[in-house]
Amino acid sequence: MTRSSKANRPSPALVTDPEERESLVCNLFCQGKSVQEILDELRDRVPMTRERPYAIVRHAARQGRLSYTPPHESGLALEIMETYRLEKVRVVKTAESSDVAGQAARMLSEMIRKWPQPDLHIGFAGGGLLQETVRLLAESLRRPGPAPRNIFFHALIAAAHDPMNSPNAFLHWFLGHGFTFKPHFIGLPAPGFVSTPTLRKLRQLEGIKEAFDRAGELDIVVTSAGAHWKNGCSALHQMYRDRASADVMKLLEQAGVVGDIIWQPLSAQTGPIRLETGVRAVTLIDLDRLPSLIANKKSVVLVLGPCGTCHRPKSEILSAILNWKEPLITHLVTDTRTAHGVCGIERPAKRD
Repeated sequence: MTRSSKANRPSPALVTDPEERESLVCNLFCQGKSVQEILDELRDRVPMTRERPYAIVRHAARQGRLSYTPPHESGLALEIMETYRLEKVRVVKTAESSDVAGQAARMLSEMIRKWPQPDLHIGFAGGGLLQETVRLLAESLRRPGPAPRNIFFHALIAAAHDPMNSPNAFLHWFLGHGFTFKPHFIGLPAPGFVSTPTLRKLRQLEGIKEAFDRAGELDIVVTSAGAHWKNGCSALHQMYRDRASADVMKLLEQAGVVGDIIWQPLSAQTGPIRLETGVRAVTLIDLDRLPSLIANKKSVVLVLGPCGTCHRPKSEILSAILNWKEPLITHLVTDTRTAHGVCGIERPAKRD
C-alpha cells in the first residue's frame, strides 16, 4: 500500500455509546488480551486511559454480563458414574458453590429441553444452592429452544423457618413472560418443622393434601444435601438442636447421622432415618420413596457443592448416598474435592 493510499483511507469511526464500548473491551478481555493489547487494538476507535479497561470490565461483571465457566473433571465424573451406575455425572473444578449451581442449571436445562412429553413435573428441595440453581435455570429456559408445553414446579419442603431458601419462595423465578412453556406451581403451604403426629394430620388438611396427593406425578426430583452433622454445619442439625428433645438427639447420634438429603437425616450405616417420635421437617416425599421413584424411571438429581459454613467438601454425605444398598440418586453435579473424597473412601461391603 502506498503512502498516498494510506492517507486517503478514512479514519475508523469513534465508538461513543458506553455499552458499545463495553462490548468491544469485554470481548477482547475474554479473548485473553492484556490491557495494553486492548488499548492498542482500540486506539483509533475508543481512545481511553490505561485504567479505563479495568473499570469497564468491572462494571460489566457487576451487571452480570460476564461469567466464568469452570472446566469439568471428565475422568473423575466417568469413574463415579460407572462405579455407582448413575445416568449422568458432572464434576466441576471449583471451590465455589455458585459454579456447581451453574452446571446443575445447565444439566437440568438439557433434561428439560429433551423431555419428550407435553407435561413435566419437577420438584425442588430448599437451600441457598438450589435457589441459585433455579435462578440460573430460569435464565437458561428463557432462551429459545424446545420445551414441554406445561411444566409443573413442586415444592418438596415447606421450610417456613427460612422463607428465602424455601422453594415456595424461590420458584418465583419462573413467573413472568419469556418462557416457551406454561409454568404451574404446586406449593407446600405448611409449617417447616413439626412433630410426626402433626405431620400426619397436615397431610390430610385441605390445601396441603393436594400437594401430597400429586407427589406421585413427579418426573424429576432436585435436591442438595447437608453435611458435617457432628460439626453443626447442617441447617437441619441446627433445627433439631433447637427444637428436638435430648432423647431424639441421642437417637440421631446413635444412628451415626452424617448429614441430610431432602431435609431428612441419613446415616452411612442405616441409611434414611425415620423417626416415629419427636419433630421433623415437613417434606413432600420421604427418602425411602426415592428407590421406587428411580425404579419407575424417574430422575433424582443431587446438586452438591462445598459446605456453605466451613467450605470443606461434602464427601462423607455423598459417600453415604452413593453407597446405600438401594439407589437414592440418578444424576450428580458436584465439585472436584467432594468427588475426589468419595473416590478415596473405601466402598463398604455390599449390604444384604
